Amino acid sequence: MSEVKVNKLSPRSGTTVTIGDSGDTINIVGTLQNNGSAIPGDISSVVAGTGLSGGGTSGDVTLNIEAAQPTITSLGTLTSATISGDLTVDTNTLIIDSSLNNVTFNVNGFTVNGSSFDINTIIYPDGIAMADSRAISFGTDADFELLHSLSGDDILKLNLKASDNHFAIYNSATELVRFTGSGNVGIGTTGNPDAQLHIKGSDTTNQVIIENTDGGVSSAPDLVLFRNSASPVDGDVLGRIDFRGDNDAGQEVNYIFMSATATDVSDGSEDVKLEFEGMKAGNNAKLFTISEAEVIVNDDSGDVDFRVESNGISNMFFVDANSDKIFINTSSSISGSSAYLHLKNNYTRTGISLESNNTAPHHSITFHNPNGQVGSINTDGSSTVYNTSSDYRLKENVNYDFDATTRLKQLKPARFNFIADADKTVDGFLAHEVSSVVPEAISGEKDEVETYTDDDGNEQTKPKYQGIDQSKLVPLLVKTIQELEARITTLEG
Repeated sequence: MSEVKVNKLSPRSGTTVTIGDSGDTINIVGTLQNNGSAIPGDISSVVAGTGLSGGGTSGDVTLNIEAAQPTITSLGTLTSATISGDLTVDTNTLIIDSSLNNVTFNVNGFTVNGSSFDINTIIYPDGIAMADSRAISFGTDADFELLHSLSGDDILKLNLKASDNHFAIYNSATELVRFTGSGNVGIGTTGNPDAQLHIKGSDTTNQVIIENTDGGVSSAPDLVLFRNSASPVDGDVLGRIDFRGDNDAGQEVNYIFMSATATDVSDGSEDVKLEFEGMKAGNNAKLFTISEAEVIVNDDSGDVDFRVESNGISNMFFVDANSDKIFINTSSSISGSSAYLHLKNNYTRTGISLESNNTAPHHSITFHNPNGQVGSINTDGSSTVYNTSSDYRLKENVNYDFDATTRLKQLKPARFNFIADADKTVDGFLAHEVSSVVPEAISGEKDEVETYTDDDGNEQTKPKYQGIDQSKLVPLLVKTIQELEARITTLEG
């Protein structure tokens, strides 16, 4: 090994000076210049102690490159560099602009740990600032994690798990939102959501709020359930809302739900119904149905009652589905009564009032059976008339010759009081004593009883009392008077 020390070398113009062969190490002590300026050319390696960058005789070397210095096309292995001013790589692939204080990437992509990461934008300091334990971390197994930390605690974490194909947002260790590869979104689910949008809460605060601040008169905010079918048919269910909960056995129960159905999808004649169904004694029952034509309570005979309250009466109007009865101001029948309508009057006020908008004679109430109308209550400008059927076209076997006086003498008018009103004496008849004389005036049979089922389900009996329509006695009275008049006339003659 030879050593040559040259104090000064001044070759002529156009002369090539070669020092050493390939593989040799040439140490240059001092500053290498060309007329006072740094010499351009390739620097394939930098050795400690050369004087090009200062430094010591061993270890890493820091290369200081001033903006005014020539372009370095090859550095070999560069462990660190400090650049004062701008830096441009391959014209515009990488631009560091010291005046704008930003970094520009104009590349198709670059590689991080063997995986492609595309960038084609400008990154500004105000847009991405990482300091004070803030970090971007690329996990293993192709997972991705963006972490924002403060004092060692995870404040916000975005996590992409390749193992089960989901993306999640965390607050500390708590998962807030999850997006799955199938398109489902879970809020608070801490696992894969069970629907396209699955919201899960653990307290009683509001979980969904739709707010609109528009001051106009148009509808807002709106919640729309849209059945966007390419081939709609009658009976399509347009949407459904379920109210679910657990029972005491830990089973999930659909306690009540509402659904809308398009019953007719024909253009120009569309019809719809809205149904409410719920649990009744452990089984599903139709509670309430609203359609374009009617409102139905207790559809399908689910034993669902209907009750309307007023301010002062809890059973102002009540329909008992089980007994097929209607009640006003009560919810129970008189013991043993089989009447379809029961009106209870708690006060001295009128129980029923019928009002007409004119004074012309008209029917206020009519009575019908399979034979047609058999009676009515009529009103006019000043009176009320109680009618029973009497048209001659309804009658046959008409007989004017009968003995009324003999029959009348069989009647036993009496004075008495009713047991329930002991202080009031009235004139009248005992029904069973009239039934053999004018049977059409009497309803019921003497000492008749009827059976009924009480509120405890036990069969009971009670009297079925007779009644009398004393107006039915009028024809007998009139005929008797006529017979008496004839006798008087005969005697006077």
